[in-house]
Amino acid sequence: MSLEELEQDLYERSDRDVRRRGRQQEESANKPKFSGKQGIRGGWGAEIGPMPAERIIQEEKVGRYWIKILRRWLPTAAAVIFVVAAVVGGYYIYTALFSRGVNISLDLPEEEVRLGAPFTVEAAVENVSGTAIQDVRVSLSLPEGVVFARAASGQKILTRDIGTVGDGSITKEAFELIAVGQPQTISRITGAAFYKTGSLGSEFKAEETADLALGNPVVKIDIAAPRKVFSGERFDLEINYQNATEKAVGPVKIELDYPDGFNFISSSEAMGGVKHNLLAVEESPAGELKTFTVTGTIVGPADSFFSVGGRVIANIYGTDYVISEQMASVSIQPSPLALSIHLNDDTLTAARPGDTLSYVLFYENNTSVGLEDVIITARLSGAMYDFGSLTGNGSFNSARRMITWNAANNRTLTL
Repeated sequence: MSLEELEQDLYERSDRDVRRRGRQQEESANKPKFSGKQGIRGGWGAEIGPMPAERIIQEEKVGRYWIKILRRWLPTAAAVIFVVAAVVGGYYIYTALFSRGVNISLDLPEEEVRLGAPFTVEAAVENVSGTAIQDVRVSLSLPEGVVFARAASGQKILTRDIGTVGDGSITKEAFELIAVGQPQTISRITGAAFYKTGSLGSEFKAEETADLALGNPVVKIDIAAPRKVFSGERFDLEINYQNATEKAVGPVKIELDYPDGFNFISSSEAMGGVKHNLLAVEESPAGELKTFTVTGTIVGPADSFFSVGGRVIANIYGTDYVISEQMASVSIQPSPLALSIHLNDDTLTAARPGDTLSYVLFYENNTSVGLEDVIITARLSGAMYDFGSLTGNGSFNSARRMITWNAANNRTLTL
């Protein structure tokens, strides 16, 4: 019997069963019903009669309709779900199979690399996948403190096209780098290989990381400065720079950062720049240590601090890189002789012609030892002074408009 004949037979049997149940319910509904009490319940107490046969037949038809729909479309839906699952699963299996056997490795210097000295990192792509790979690209990603030589400033990723790598082949690419970060640190370099294989044209990726040890700079700098100075006092900065390698290095520049309030006076080497803070070194021989001094003054409040910074700038392939930095801190100590000036007991806010101006100078020894041969000077600036009325215990120089106190006219200044 075919599927259609079987379905027709089932429908006919179902119709006969429905008609039979309908007749049985009608017969049951026509029989009188009795309970323990006489009378027929009505209103809310009325019993609900059986479902009409027409409604049963209608519901049976609806059920057969949905059964027919399910029988028609269920095989198609199952087939679609199977195809989708097979495609997705096949793609992942394809990816897992064809992404194996392609590796990338990074060959870094075994020893520490010096800051400012170019070095090479080699990326090798090995294909043992069993088939050729196409459109191969190799990229190198750098951390902070490592830069590409001869590349644009700030470039951190460099990618190169290799093309096709046959099965069982190894292709290598060399990248020239320069370390410019902090000495005695570790930097992590990442290499990646991108490639295609098979007919789907999907791109795969293999990745590898390696750690690079950064050593000391090729030229290091050191700044020696006094720990304490007086405001306005001359002092010297001693700057040492040394080629720490076994070959000549150059050109390099020594750049100094002077603090606010610093006044440059002189230096033992010819310093360039508007602030006299640049020393150009064309070549520094292997192992050479050189020293130069800078003399100046600083004006600032007592008990304050200032810093003097210095850096070595190396020119590599036409680009300047900072490869070494140093800083020295200096404090300004209170002056050994403190001096203050008061006018008319600090009560006068404005002077008029004819007013008497009484200046009092206070000085104090801030050290723990006596000071000898102290000289105090005061200069009178302005056109309204009547120098004929000048009185006091100092000596007056009318040409310079200066009053001087020293041990000759004030014995208290001898100690």
